[in-house]
Amino acid sequence: MMILQIDAFGKLSTTVAMAAGFGRAAVLWVTVIAVVWQLQQQLAPVGLPHPYSGESAVPVPPTSFSRFPTFPANLTGPFGNRLLKRHATRMFKGKVHGAESVAVAPDGTLIMIDRFGYIHTASTTTEGASAVGGGYTLSAAAPLYIGPGRPLGFHIVDNGSAVVVCDSLKGLTRVELRTGTVTVLSNRVSRAPNVPHAPASASTDANNRKAEINYANDLDVAKDGTIYFTSSTAGTVARHPLGFSDTLRSFLLNMCKGDHTGRVLQYTPSTGKTVVVMDGLWYANGVAVAHDERSLLVVETMGFRVLQHHLSGPLAGTTTTLVDKLPGFPDGITRSSDGHYYVSLVAPLSPLLKLLPLGESVRTAVSWILASGLAARVVKRFGCIVKVSPTGQIVSTLMDPTGRRVYTVSAVTEHNGRLFLGNLNGDFVSTVKLADVGW
Repeated sequence: MMILQIDAFGKLSTTVAMAAGFGRAAVLWVTVIAVVWQLQQQLAPVGLPHPYSGESAVPVPPTSFSRFPTFPANLTGPFGNRLLKRHATRMFKGKVHGAESVAVAPDGTLIMIDRFGYIHTASTTTEGASAVGGGYTLSAAAPLYIGPGRPLGFHIVDNGSAVVVCDSLKGLTRVELRTGTVTVLSNRVSRAPNVPHAPASASTDANNRKAEINYANDLDVAKDGTIYFTSSTAGTVARHPLGFSDTLRSFLLNMCKGDHTGRVLQYTPSTGKTVVVMDGLWYANGVAVAHDERSLLVVETMGFRVLQHHLSGPLAGTTTTLVDKLPGFPDGITRSSDGHYYVSLVAPLSPLLKLLPLGESVRTAVSWILASGLAARVVKRFGCIVKVSPTGQIVSTLMDPTGRRVYTVSAVTEHNGRLFLGNLNGDFVSTVKLADVGW
């Protein structure tokens, strides 16, 4: 009976939209909205889809919704640069799937970790920069496998002998590149001294869950070796039918649930301790140590902003907003060689943002629509990199508004006059010469 109601409402909405002269995408969005209104009361008692089964959408403070940028986004002015579409080169198409980041070793070797947990390396080719692969060739050796999970942000350490990886399943890990040995550095917040770990029980379970790191996402390493990393949410990550951990699904469900459980954590190698630096974020994502190391820059994806947490100086311990109202979902943040920062926008704004403030039952219905894959058929792709100054000014952008050349840019690495772009959902990474885009 419910399906018949949805079909009838959906067909009616489609007819109205067509009569009003809207295009195909608008028609599909109207249909999605119609389905949401039909589902909201029926699904509210059911809760959210897997892996949030048994959980419900929670109240969200109005101030969180007030941070949403205006839809549709104004992609003019500083956001009007279209050079990424013309000058980016795809690398390793069909061979590297879902590599969120690209790192460059001291000897110039590129290192990428795909969504299945394989480490790929590539070296410069003698065929020149115009060659297929942007002037790089993938190693013919079998890629190193680092086990189940979803590797996301990572950094090369110890002169290229190892990488430190945020893995959504295992937590903060270290991988020795020569032997493949994987060490879990941190998968929970450290307990206070002399406080024993409480056995599992109804009274201690909630506190234990707060300590667990279920969704490690990105990291940066300070000059003294301290590692700052994000835990996006207290929620966990489901396994995709294709065999990888589906962090995108978990992000979408966290968006609908509305819980602000994202954290920034500090791991000190000399003590092995992990402490909370920031919490209460609506999906903590990219993190970068500032150029002067006096603060951390942290992406709050559902806040559509970059926060600045001050580590020293008169503002030590406080958090301010560096830049907000970004015209897309922000993901990674990294330092540029000219004293600025690169912020990658992984996806354009969605009309679904207009539904989220309408209450928990609506967000529950939206979660089932997203989990079904229906909305993915009409979500647009684009590629966007925003250069932000240390004071929060938009210096410039690089954009492919069509997503035909570059899309789902999740992190940016600058090296030797080039940018290397990670790709969260695609089967390639990209590169662009700074000289070609005037940067």
